[in-house]
Amino acid sequence: MENWRASGTLLLTQPASYRSTGPEYRRVTINPQGHYWAGTREVGRRGLSPGEEITGELLSQPFTLLRSPLAFLIGGGAWAGKTEVTLEVEGRVVKRASGANSDRLTYIVWNVERWRGKSAVIRIADNARGKNTYFGHLCADFFHYPSVPLRSSPLLKSRLIVRGSGYDGQFFYFIAQDPWLKRFRDDPTRYRLFLDDPAYRYGRIGYPLLLNILSFGNPRTIPRSALFLILLSLPALALSTSLILRDSGASPLWALLLLFVPALPSSLGHLLPEPLAAALMMGGLLFHRREQPLKASLLWALSGLVRETTLLLPLAFVVEALWKKRFKGAFQTALSALPLLLWRLYLLVRLFPDQAWRSLLPKGGILDIPFKGILETLKAPAQGSSLSVTVGALLLTLLLLFASVYFLRHRDGFSGALLLYSLLALSLSSRFVWIDPSNVRRTTFELFVLLLPAALDSSKTLRLLLFPIALLTGLFLFPL
Repeated sequence: MENWRASGTLLLTQPASYRSTGPEYRRVTINPQGHYWAGTREVGRRGLSPGEEITGELLSQPFTLLRSPLAFLIGGGAWAGKTEVTLEVEGRVVKRASGANSDRLTYIVWNVERWRGKSAVIRIADNARGKNTYFGHLCADFFHYPSVPLRSSPLLKSRLIVRGSGYDGQFFYFIAQDPWLKRFRDDPTRYRLFLDDPAYRYGRIGYPLLLNILSFGNPRTIPRSALFLILLSLPALALSTSLILRDSGASPLWALLLLFVPALPSSLGHLLPEPLAAALMMGGLLFHRREQPLKASLLWALSGLVRETTLLLPLAFVVEALWKKRFKGAFQTALSALPLLLWRLYLLVRLFPDQAWRSLLPKGGILDIPFKGILETLKAPAQGSSLSVTVGALLLTLLLLFASVYFLRHRDGFSGALLLYSLLALSLSSRFVWIDPSNVRRTTFELFVLLLPAALDSSKTLRLLLFPIALLTGLFLFPL
């Protein structure tokens, strides 16, 4: 940090190092290029307590932009205007970047050709305050001019993933090339260089494994395979739902309302697996209602490998079968969880000793006390998200009311699953979910998919709730 000027409490904390971060951080967690980096959360050399209360700015000495591009590493919070690195030319901000809510440093490249030869400064700012601020800090390192243009090689250009608005897709892309964890079998800690949470990411193996099969392991064809799979999932979801509606006496055309499930647009835009998980889940529900339990369990088993949360639906049917003393049906339905359990045991062996036991457990911090995550987010909302959080909170509260009344009227496995999903939706944490409303849309997709057959099977009195639910769903899907 030679010749950089620091202000605020950052003056006491620079540079950051593994000695100052504490034992919970490892080199593969942050991935710096040397022993030190600029970090706004770390303890520092003078004993300042670590945390999100450290604020201030680091300003480089003026320098001349000699060539383009300019590259660096960044990690930390995705708080635009609060935790960010900016490039200022002649006193004006011309480039800015924030983290991706991960301490793992990722590569950023700026095209600065239009400002070549002009004087510039780099500013590293952390103005995020509050103990409840999720990832209210920033890490930066390795500011340099790349010696080889990143897109000069056709092969590198075809494989390079430039980070945009999301990063789950790049994890699926990596896993699809190594679904059986063979690449770093001798040192599983190296998976942290590419994945923020290897046990959690590999726990949802269904989607990347299918991509590996469809693409024959070819990195160039994985994106096309993902597009094909997601586009195929949408009509499959519509077909299974329309058949469920027809079997219950409703018009199959009501399945067109699935287009307004909040998770589907973002999942389609980023090629994420929610449509696939929903199609498999509803296919399992179709066979369950037609009293074909083994076919239902097979589809639910596949959906559980894509998203383990879809297994809450067969779990509710297992509880119903046990309550009615239908032990054979309970056993057949419970088989749907077996493939996921076997896969998690495989992960335990592959990731041992690094993160091994975490492969058997759900990701911590996702759930909290009902409404707590919503209230914490409203106290310190991300830029521009307070309205979406408010709309989402009202919508999910109405859905809980609907699901509660629906359960009291039916008292079966389906209504129990609907109630369980609505409770979990209101229990999502601020730290991992409500910080970004798009996470809420994706995380609650099971609730909205199951809502359609429930709504068409509800009483006239209960249907009075559907109008405000539909209105709020539209506002949540298309925020003002």
